[in-house]
This record gives sequence, structure tokens and C-alpha cells, in this order.
Amino acid sequence: MRNEKQILENNVKEISKIIFGDSELHISVFSKEESIEYSESQFDFLCEIELLEKKIEQEQIGKLSKFLNKEVQQTSRKIFWFVGANGRTIKSIKKLKSKELQKDITLPKFIDDYIFNKLNASFAPNFKKFNKNLNHKKGDVLIYIGTYFPRSFAETYSIFNNIIQNEIIEKSYQEQEEINILDIGSGTGGNLSGLLLSLIENISKKANFNIVAVDGNKEALKFLEKIVFHIQLKYNLNISLNCHYVAFETITDLYENSKQFFEPNFDFIISSKMINEIITKDRDSYFNFYNHFAKYLNNEGLLLMLDVTKKIEVDYMPILLNKQTNRFIQENKGTYKTLIPTSCAKFDSICKQDCFSNNHFVVTHSKKKNDRTKVTYRIIGKSKFVNLILSKIDNIGNVIGWDNIGNQKYCYFISSTSNTQSAYKI
Repeated sequence: MRNEKQILENNVKEISKIIFGDSELHISVFSKEESIEYSESQFDFLCEIELLEKKIEQEQIGKLSKFLNKEVQQTSRKIFWFVGANGRTIKSIKKLKSKELQKDITLPKFIDDYIFNKLNASFAPNFKKFNKNLNHKKGDVLIYIGTYFPRSFAETYSIFNNIIQNEIIEKSYQEQEEINILDIGSGTGGNLSGLLLSLIENISKKANFNIVAVDGNKEALKFLEKIVFHIQLKYNLNISLNCHYVAFETITDLYENSKQFFEPNFDFIISSKMINEIITKDRDSYFNFYNHFAKYLNNEGLLLMLDVTKKIEVDYMPILLNKQTNRFIQENKGTYKTLIPTSCAKFDSICKQDCFSNNHFVVTHSKKKNDRTKVTYRIIGKSKFVNLILSKIDNIGNVIGWDNIGNQKYCYFISSTSNTQSAYKI
């Protein structure tokens, strides 16, 4: 193995001279046993090149791929490719075809092992400590990963697993060469990882993922890059990940300091448990978020706004989220439409109720069995696309939440005796 590795290193150096000339670069060749990130891969070696003095150009990547006669992938700073006889790409994954919303999730073993055994994250719930996360240092971020990353993963994975299995939505993404994702307030990437795994499992064609992640904590973004890279290696994905640290106190600050990083062509825009941290500075944070960022959706794109259910000063987050979402829909009537909850989809153009909607999930991982989480969320999109989806749904659910002892809460406009279907599945 050592001789093979040395020969491979020499070959990569020679190839690099041809492609990159005299550019200063760093070359690495890892065997499966040597690379923590690479341990789940089905290949014998990983070859990696980092250009130190300037950005690697797409033309150079194409040239290298043609020279090697194999796929070359890239992260935000490096390019890499696999070498070995066992050159499988993505493992065959059985799709779960169900219209039920799967709410009991086990964190995938390869992620569980990575965050707890490789990153040394720890499970230590502390709601007050992690109520504000923008200024946390590395130690606190690792506690956050071990405690709250699995919850965020389970929430977003469950939500999108149901959404993407919808026939119209699945068809819209099935043949796409590129899938573009914008994650605002990305944190350590629990919600992003859930979305990625859902897409991998439900879209049969291998697509390129272009991801823009924005957050106000540099340490969180570093870990997000590591975790996404681990997923990338596990499934041999083409992922272009661009992480941006942006300091902000309000949504308008965030928008003004980050708008140069993206263009209006996103398939998914996600924001998870961010607004509750800044809403005391701007009571209209949800409305302002939609106003600034919804325009970056493409015609078949979906925006997930998810948050905690706690009380901030005199109002509960679900009430604020619902009222401000409805206000945005009503002020942009005919342009945007709610998809989830489906009861809100039917009445968002007229609703002015103080709804406390919520959904709960359960996640199991190596440090905690049946860890429960409760969140509030809306999914919106362009009206034409959302109306097409809704036109194919037989029944609009009226259950919008549950109280602390498990009693169902119903949409104000739909009688509790007319049906008792969940408003969170399509």
C-alpha cells in the first residue's frame, strides 16, 4: 500500500505540473486508513490538490477531469478525486414512498460516528446557554453540535422527505443537473444536512449541489464545512459549498451584508431557528426575511422558515411567524403562496388569526434515545407552482399542532369534526 501511495503521489505531482504549471499548490494522497473524512468511502485512495495563491478555475478542473478520464470534485478551497478498483459512486438507496410524515428519525450512523467520535461533540442540553449562538467559541459549538445538530437534522429531513416525494415536486427536481440551496443562519449545518440526505434519497439522478451558507458565527461555519465534506465523500457527490461569515443584528443588516453572494435562482431557501435570536431587535423579522430573500427563489423553488416555539417578551414565536407570513402573502397576493401547513395554504390570503401552530419530531442517536423536539414552520413558494401542487391534493389537513399533553389544535377556519388530518403532509 505504501509503494502504491508513493507512486500515486508522484503521478499527481506530474499531472499538476501539466494542468497548473508553476502555481504554488499543496498535494495530498490519503489511503482509506489515513483519512478520518474518507473512512466511509468505497475507494482505495483520495487525491487532493489545493491551489495556495489563487482560485482553481473551472477550465482547469475540466482539463484535469479529461486528462484523468474520471470525475473531479471540488469543495470551497480544494479539488479531489478517487482512485481504486472499487469505483462505485452513490450507493443504491431504497426510496421510501409514503405520504405519511415520518417523525421518528435515527441519526445516520456515519454522521453520528463523525460528530461524536471524530469531532468529539458532546450532548449537554442547556436551553438558556444556547438561546443565543452568534458569539459561541469552539467548545460551545461542539456542545451545540452534539445536542442540537441531531434535532435540526431530524426536523428538516422529515419535512423534506415528505415534500420531495410529492409527484409534482419530485418531477421538477428529478432531471435537474444543478440544485441550488441557500441556507441563511446556517449554524453548524444540521438543517442543511437533513435537506441534503432527503434529496440524495429521493432523487435518482445524480445532480450537482451548489450551496451558499451564511452565518454570523465563524466557528459554526468551520464545522458546517467539515460535516458537508463528510457527506460529500460518503455519497461521492459534486458539491460546491460557499460559506460566508456575516455579522448582523437585524434581518436588514444580514441582507445588506450578504446580497452580493447570491443570485435569484435557488431551488431551496432554508432558515432554521435563527429569527428567534434577533427578533427583539426587529419585531418584523419574519416579514422582512421574506421581503428580502423570497425573491431569490426560482419559479419552482421552496422556502422553509422554521423556528422554536418559545415566548419572546409578550408573543410566542409561532404566532409571530404565522401572522407575518400571512401578511407577506397578502401584500404579495398572486406572487407567493403557502404550501405547508396545508390549512394555511387554503386560508393565508384572508387569515389574521393568532395561530400557535407546531409540529413535533423525535430523534435517536448514540448519546440520547427518543430526543423530542417541537418547532413551528411554514413552507412557501411561487403561487403558480404551489397552486399546481395543491390542485392535486385530495384533502386539506386541519390539525395544525398539539398542546403539551398531546391534544390536537385545529385550524380556525376548518371544523375539528370535518377531518383530523395533519396539515403538515402533502
